[in-house]
Amino acid sequence: MMEAVKIGKQDIIARYQAGEKVAKLVALTGSYSAIYDTLAKENIPLRRGVKATRPGNLIQWGLPPQLAVAPDPLRLRLDFHNDTVLMTIFEKQVEETRLVSAMDVAHTLADELSYGTGLLPENTLWWQNTPAGPIVALWEPPKIWKVAVASSEEGPATIRRYELPLPGLIFLCHAGDPPWVYAATSRPTKDTDEVFKAPLANIYDDGRSCAGSNKYPDRVAEIPQSFFLSFFSRMSNGERSKSHPTNIIDLWKEINHKKEFPITDLVRHGTVKDLLTMFNHMRRSSVDEDDDEDEDREEDEDDE
Repeated sequence: MMEAVKIGKQDIIARYQAGEKVAKLVALTGSYSAIYDTLAKENIPLRRGVKATRPGNLIQWGLPPQLAVAPDPLRLRLDFHNDTVLMTIFEKQVEETRLVSAMDVAHTLADELSYGTGLLPENTLWWQNTPAGPIVALWEPPKIWKVAVASSEEGPATIRRYELPLPGLIFLCHAGDPPWVYAATSRPTKDTDEVFKAPLANIYDDGRSCAGSNKYPDRVAEIPQSFFLSFFSRMSNGERSKSHPTNIIDLWKEINHKKEFPITDLVRHGTVKDLLTMFNHMRRSSVDEDDDEDEDREEDEDDE
């Protein structure tokens, strides 16, 4: 295989205008985008190739041949490469290739879709379509929440109940799944507003809650209530309280039956913008983690 070499912009232009085929330039540079970006910035039109249109080159309908449906001619083709997308237009006997944006392709196809959110709960902060599915952000204002902690550290399982004055909470909800939970000093109005760690147990450091045996409802409006109706354990991942960084239950004991939460005790998590952009990153991270776990399992099997 020929190794990619570095050739300058002017060299690309000169070779192309001298009749060098794009495939040859790609073999030299190893990149479609380097060639097409250079030509596009210099407003150099791509060459149009004329090819004879033969019946054998036509795309047939994906139907049984006995139906005798007339062949459907190929009008346009999209080729997705590692770092570029090429659109080929077939018009009569003329073939034209252009460099296009993957985002433009997505927007063009999305114009044919029709979708809506349906009725949203009155306390909705935002709705977001993500790779993991639609997410609805709900706001729960500061109030007293009744919670229960199940513990078996001191023998038989015991249930301890609390009435906690909690700050405003942001629930990021996906139908049927455990929510991500965060705290805020007031209802967010802009993406630069600060977000804090929810001063609650059973929540991972990134804000995702642990479902345990709780089955969450499909109606997102019911998810916050379902979250608090489930039993909490003493699990406390990461610092969730400045005064009790290692055990959030100790904070619960202090504020039990009080009227207000000590806002200065909240631990900063980030901003609203971080929540708006977190899901794509988290999806990629979860895939990477799954791959790492598979590799670890394979290594363990090899050691055995």
